[in-house]
Parts: sequence; C-alpha cells; structure tokens
Amino acid sequence: MSKYSIYRIDNPDPEGVGLRRRRLNWIFVAVSFAIVLLFMAGPVIFKANFMTMYLISVVLVLALAVFFQWRMKYEHTKFKIIGNIEFTRTVIVKHIDDSVEEFSYNSIKRIELEKHIPSLNIAESKSDYLTFILSLNFIDSGKECFVVSDKPMEVFNQKIPSHT
Repeated sequence: MSKYSIYRIDNPDPEGVGLRRRRLNWIFVAVSFAIVLLFMAGPVIFKANFMTMYLISVVLVLALAVFFQWRMKYEHTKFKIIGNIEFTRTVIVKHIDDSVEEFSYNSIKRIELEKHIPSLNIAESKSDYLTFILSLNFIDSGKECFVVSDKPMEVFNQKIPSHT
C-alpha cells in the first residue's frame, strides 16, 4: 500500500519539461568538458600562464554550476501538489482535491511508468528522477496520465492543500 503525490505542472507539455531538464544536464556536462579542454590548451593557444587559465576555468565552471542549479530549482517552484494516488491490493485510489476515484486492477490493461524529471542531487530522490509520468491504460481504450513523485508520502493522514 503505497501513496504518491500527484503534481500539476504549469506547462501545456509536461513531457517537454522533463526533456528540457535532461537537455540542460547534458549542456552543462558538455560546456564543463569544453572549459576543461580550454584550460588544458589555453597556455599553448593564448600564451597565458597556468594560474590565469586556472582561475578563469574555476570561475566559469562555478558560474555555470550556479546558473544551472538556480534555473533547475526555479522549475521546481512551478510544481504544485494537487492530490495523491494510492496503490492498494485490490484498487488504485486517486484523490484530487475533494474528488475520489477508484480504479479496479481488472479494468486496467496496462500500467506504464516513464522517467520524467531528473533530480539535482542524491537527497532529492532515490531513483535519480524527481518525478515520473504514470499512465493507466484501461481495457475500454481510455487512458489517464499523472505526474507523480518519486518518493512515497510519509504521512498518510496529511491534508492535501487546495490550490486554486
């Protein structure tokens, strides 16, 4: 019996948010690698001394790290908890604000879980991803998708805040 938070992401394309986040991670890695190459080739190409190139490299990498960290943390403020989804032995219970909906496992053809937004550090997540996209494909060709948290809710009796 697990209970996970459901997030509302203020973006028309929630999958695009995760893709953009993964791209930012790769851009940071590529730019950091380029700065290291510049640091190694700098004394030869620019005729600069080692200490100058070292200081420039450290300042550039730190500035990039702070910028990317700030940019990614800013995206987290756009996530709002709108409810939760609970997996029991017999049904899946979805709570969004005051509405409660139950889905029997017999009515579900397939449950899919897709990686969504990578986490920034180890403390945020236990699976290297902050959120996942949960898709419930029903036998009658219906489909529901949710952006769910990586970690189960620790307090089962907490009141879900209403965001209007």
